Amino acid sequence: MVIVTKSWLKNNIVDGYIDNTDQCYIYRKDRSDRLGGGVLALVSKSYCSYEIAIPVPEKFRKLEIIVHTVLLSVRKYRFISVIDKTPEFNLAGRKNMKLLCECLDFVCRNIVDDAIILVGDFNLPNINWSDLEAANDNIHDVFLDFCVQRGVHGHISATP
Repeated sequence: MVIVTKSWLKNNIVDGYIDNTDQCYIYRKDRSDRLGGGVLALVSKSYCSYEIAIPVPEKFRKLEIIVHTVLLSVRKYRFISVIDKTPEFNLAGRKNMKLLCECLDFVCRNIVDDAIILVGDFNLPNINWSDLEAANDNIHDVFLDFCVQRGVHGHISATP
């Protein structure tokens, strides 16, 4: 499985260009309003996998998020792949983070027994994951609070 954030795909790039051997399930959410962005997941067809079409409220439709499940043995893994498209730390960034966390909460509420794996490029350099501390700017702290409340654990990697 490969998950790509900032795929730069547009709807004129058909899935056959991405996997011309038809060996992968392809799940994608392209950025439609400007260059860059987009989320893409490729899962080998040797695994049982399917995209989750969760009926999302209209206010979440522009967010770049895909949800898919992979079945391994007796366990289901639900992958939520996201890209945060506003790395600005201003009013627009605060509104976008609030909307993103509302959307993630909505999606997670509909997941019952699956292990949830959150993958993405969140543009949040001011979170200290070791100490669970974040800048108090209604962006970093909002995302960290969401993760703590939902019991999100994992491997967080940040590059300067």
